[in-house]
Amino acid sequence: MRVGYQLKRAQHELHTMMDRSLRRLGVTLSQYATMAILEQSPGLSNAQLARQTFVTPQTMFRILSGLERRGWATRPETPDVGRARGARLTAEGRRKLSACTRATVGVEDHVMNRLSPGDRANLLKLLLSYGA
Repeated sequence: MRVGYQLKRAQHELHTMMDRSLRRLGVTLSQYATMAILEQSPGLSNAQLARQTFVTPQTMFRILSGLERRGWATRPETPDVGRARGARLTAEGRRKLSACTRATVGVEDHVMNRLSPGDRANLLKLLLSYGA
């Protein structure tokens, strides 16, 4: 068995479990990822968010529109710079993100309980070194 295949299987299982957990809160995994990035980097444009969440700009437009309709994010009527309208979380969006984070941490902890603390630390170190 190849390592890449096993990584993909593990990622798929984690994705499925997180998606199930988030759906109970009325949030998709893409919405959660977008809100988490906006919390760390408020004011990102649609294109910047799309790149960071691995979706197309068209898909990100739909995600942001949905977050705005629910009152979880806002974008100014006029662009901050050029044509980009940087998105930000609202107070309600930050509360929803907090609930989602608790849910996803629970899923991650469940999955990672199969590893010893040392193995977890090594796995994280290896994953962090990949894109560095």
